[in-house]
This record gives sequence, C-alpha cells and structure tokens, in this order.
Amino acid sequence: MSEEQDYEKLEELMEKESEKPKGKLFCPECGSSSLYYFLGLYTGYKYVCKECGYRGPVVIEDGVIAEKLREEKLEELKDEKKDKVFENGE
Repeated sequence: MSEEQDYEKLEELMEKESEKPKGKLFCPECGSSSLYYFLGLYTGYKYVCKECGYRGPVVIEDGVIAEKLREEKLEELKDEKKDKVFENGE
C-alpha cells in the first residue's frame, strides 16, 4: 500500500469515527438506554433495543427527550392494559 493510499484510508476512518454518536444512547421507540451495537462497516451503525426489540440506525442522544418518550410509552402500555381488562370484562 502506498503512502497516499494509507492517507486516504486514514481519512476514511476518521470520517467514520466522527459519525459515531457520542455519549449515552437511547431507543427512539421506548426511550430505553438498553441498546447494543448490531451492525456496522458498510451498512453504517445499527442498534437493537433489549427492551422493545427496535432495530435501526436512529438513536436518541438527549436524555431529556428519551425520558419524555419513555413516560409516554409507559402511559401507552398502561392504557393498553386497561383496554384489555375492559374487553375481558374484568
């Protein structure tokens, strides 16, 4: 590999590194921080949420937004549970 090719490869790696999310990551579906890295390389970064099963490249880096999202999701789950109880006549 020539010095020029080495330099180009280094620039490419630096660019990819700068695209990585910084700090704590949260699921865009449920607001959980239980995410793990799933894929990378040419496909880009993809994550999976351990709580809701979300898979994708989009994550939230803002804890305040994630907390609001998590509260909304929990409220939604409570409402679904109430609806099921009502439908079953319990």
